[in-house]
Amino acid sequence: MGFIRSLFGSRTKVLTEKDNVGTRYDTHDRVQAFWAPFILSRPKFPYIFFDFPNRQDAMDAMLSIPPVRKASDTGQLISTEILQFGVYPLEDRAGKWGFFLAGDQISPELFDAVVVACRRHNGANERLGDRPQSAAKPATPSVGVSGVKFVREERVDMLAQMKARGIEIHDLSGCGPTASIAIKRHFNASGKAAAMAFLRENPVDKPYYFIVVHTPEGVFGRDKDGIYEQPD
Repeated sequence: MGFIRSLFGSRTKVLTEKDNVGTRYDTHDRVQAFWAPFILSRPKFPYIFFDFPNRQDAMDAMLSIPPVRKASDTGQLISTEILQFGVYPLEDRAGKWGFFLAGDQISPELFDAVVVACRRHNGANERLGDRPQSAAKPATPSVGVSGVKFVREERVDMLAQMKARGIEIHDLSGCGPTASIAIKRHFNASGKAAAMAFLRENPVDKPYYFIVVHTPEGVFGRDKDGIYEQPD
């Protein structure tokens, strides 16, 4: 921990779920759904996968690295950077847990620190993307929410959409008979900075509810697991 703190500084500020700007993956199905578009082609962004003998080791590895923290109000993992991350049970290996981190915000230093932390906490079966050769993309500057305008609301059958893409989702337990019907509220923003500021100020606390912001620089969204950039 001392080595990692020396690289990234101390982490004394108390954070809540609202501070999460990453996307959390806490089930095997969700990780598979994220990875499905890249089965036939290697992704361009850095990624790190490890397997762990138990949940505690996987959690210790994840929480030992910045920018992942535990929210003081929900107890859930959160990220202060726009990352895809998660600790999840491996369905095909009883008792084993997976560790997943990916995204353009991973710098060479963070990539190395994550690998070291995972190996130190008994991680095995590592699957690593290409180590980034330069600093992470700069974080979005803080701005107000001006320049964001509501466009429309739509209802989407997410289960049918997933099946059409060849992605099979098993875990809809406890979500009710209309679990696969998602509400998407679409907005337009003047740019990425305005979109990110808007998404930070509008956390989502229910499943199958999405805020989607369209900008000239790309499409950005937020659901109950955090903020994400929609792929092309």
